[in-house]
Amino acid sequence: MASRSFILWLHGLHFANTRWSFPSAPPQPVTCGFVMPSWFDIQEMPITAVYPDLGHSISDEELQHMESWIISRLQSESSA
Repeated sequence: MASRSFILWLHGLHFANTRWSFPSAPPQPVTCGFVMPSWFDIQEMPITAVYPDLGHSISDEELQHMESWIISRLQSESSA
């Protein structure tokens, strides 16, 4: 089956000799009435969180680079 989404994980650290693992969640009943892969149940929407201003920012050049990268990934997936 073709993928319908992808995860983009941005970080600024380099972890040499690090092995990453992203296991799929097991199917289980969730509040919306479906059985679906889920690590936990979200019981109300919208989900909100307040994040402190950590003083981090992204430059326009970095933002344009990421936007171009995402668009190219979406286009390559849609043409596959």
